[in-house]
Amino acid sequence: KRHDLMLDAFAGVLRECRSARMVLVGSAGEPGFDRAMHHKAQSLGINDRTTWFPFFEDIREIECAADVVALPSDEEPLGTCILEAMSLEIPVVVSDAGGGVELIEDGKSGIAMAGGDVAFLTSTLLRLAESATLRSELGRCAREWVKGNFGHGQHARTVLEILLPNWPKNMR
Repeated sequence: KRHDLMLDAFAGVLRECRSARMVLVGSAGEPGFDRAMHHKAQSLGINDRTTWFPFFEDIREIECAADVVALPSDEEPLGTCILEAMSLEIPVVVSDAGGGVELIEDGKSGIAMAGGDVAFLTSTLLRLAESATLRSELGRCAREWVKGNFGHGQHARTVLEILLPNWPKNMR
């Protein structure tokens, strides 16, 4: 999930925006890695502004409290949390190194970053922190994108496009 990248970016955000808070949800599943990330947060001096939660099946309550959701993962195949955030009109930042970039229109319904680019992630988070207008516009477009691409009507059309060509003519 690139917690290390988020920690570095958030340290940069805090230099400019002392009121910022970061919530990390989930872990790498490796106790040594998790300990290392907690130690990194402490060494960066951001522990008091960082909250850690274990994995949750349903993170809507956490997402509803967020101004931005970022998933800079290098290998995330889908990023359900990104779709959930977008449907809640929360702006998202995703890495172009995973599947998350396929879920957005860069600059319109979300922001894509080059995988591992901590400077870009930091500046993007700062830009979003400073502009409620930008957050609102990205969030609104994100919700519309999700509705258009993942709504019930779109799913029904997709299923029909797959099934109808192979459906017996007498059953259409």
